[in-house]
Amino acid sequence: VMMQALREVEQELMTQLDLNTLLHSIVSRAIELVNGISGGYSLHRPRLGILEWAVVRGVNLPSTGLIIQRGEGLAGKVWENRKPILLDNYSEWSDRLSALEEFQITNVMAVPVHWGEDFLGVLEVYAPEPATFSRADAEVLELFATQAAIAIRNAQLYQDTNRRLSRTMALQQVTQAAASTLDFDQILEQTCNTLKETMQVEFLSVALPTPDGTAITFHPSHIGYDKPIYNLRLPLDGCVCGQVYQSGEPMVIGDVRKIPFYKEEGPGVLSELAVPVLASGEVIGVLNVESRELNAFDDEDWAFFGAIASQLGVALDNARLFRDEQQRRQEAETLRKSALVLAQDLDRTEVVEGILAQLQDVV
Repeated sequence: VMMQALREVEQELMTQLDLNTLLHSIVSRAIELVNGISGGYSLHRPRLGILEWAVVRGVNLPSTGLIIQRGEGLAGKVWENRKPILLDNYSEWSDRLSALEEFQITNVMAVPVHWGEDFLGVLEVYAPEPATFSRADAEVLELFATQAAIAIRNAQLYQDTNRRLSRTMALQQVTQAAASTLDFDQILEQTCNTLKETMQVEFLSVALPTPDGTAITFHPSHIGYDKPIYNLRLPLDGCVCGQVYQSGEPMVIGDVRKIPFYKEEGPGVLSELAVPVLASGEVIGVLNVESRELNAFDDEDWAFFGAIASQLGVALDNARLFRDEQQRRQEAETLRKSALVLAQDLDRTEVVEGILAQLQDVV
C-alpha cells in the first residue's frame, strides 16, 4: 500500500514544473505519508552557500525566510552529514536553533534531498507527541525524498532554462531600444517596461547624481515604487546607490536590514543589487534592483544587470554625442547668420541692434 502511495505521489510531482508550487506539494505529501502534523523544506542555495527555509506547512512554526548555515540546527546538521535525523523530543536537543525555541516542536524527522552529488535541501516533518515517528517512517520519508529530488531537479532545470531565455530576450529588447532612438528618457522607459514584463522585476530604479555631485536623485522611470522617488535627494554616503556611485563597484546585499546606510523606498524590500552605469569610463549613474525576498540576487543576476547597465551607458553616451553635435551645428549656423548680418551695409543703429540680436542667439 505504501509503495502504491509513493508511486501515485511521484506521478503527481513529475507534472509540476513551478518550483514553489512543487515544494509546497512535497511538504504536504510528506506530512500525509507519515501522519505528521506539520513540516517544512529548507532549500539549498549553492551560490550563496546557505539553506533557506522556503516552505512551511502546518501550525506552530515560524514563517519562511530563515537562513541556516552548514552544521547549524537540524537542517544544517543533515546538510553537513548527508544523513537523516530522527528526534523524539526536539526541545531537549542541544543543537536546536534558538530561533525555533519558542515553537512547540517535539517529534521530528529530517532527511536530506539530493540528486547524485548535488545537495538540494532538507525535508522535515513534525509531530506534537514524542515517539510518533518510527524508523520505518524515516525510511518511507527517505524513499519519498528520492522521488522529490527528481521532481525538484526537473523544476530547477526548467526554471533555469526559462530564466536564461527571459534574460536573453530582455537584453535583446534593451539593445534594440538603445539603437532605435537617441532619447535617453525614452530608452530608460522602454528598459523598465521590458524588465517588468520579461523578468518580473519587483523594484527597479536608476539613480543619478545631482548637478553639484553631492547627492543622488532618481529618474522618473522606475518599477514598483508607489511614491514619486524622483523627488528624493539622498546624500552619497546615506544610501546604497550613493556608495556604488562613488566606488564604481557593484554591490549585492542579501539582507538590507543589516546595512546601516540602507534607505528604504520600496515596501518590504529585503535584498538589493546596485550596478554602476558607465559612459566613456565615467560613472554617470546606478542601476538599482530590489526584491522582497532574502538573498534574491546571485552572480548571474549581477552579470545580467551589469549587461543592462552597460547598454544604458552606451545609450547615454550616444545621446550625449548627438546632443553635443546638435549644439555645435546650431552654434555654427548662428555664427554664420551673425556674420551675414554684420557684413551688410547698415547704419550704426541697425548694426548695434543686429549685434545684440545675434549675441542673444549665440549665448
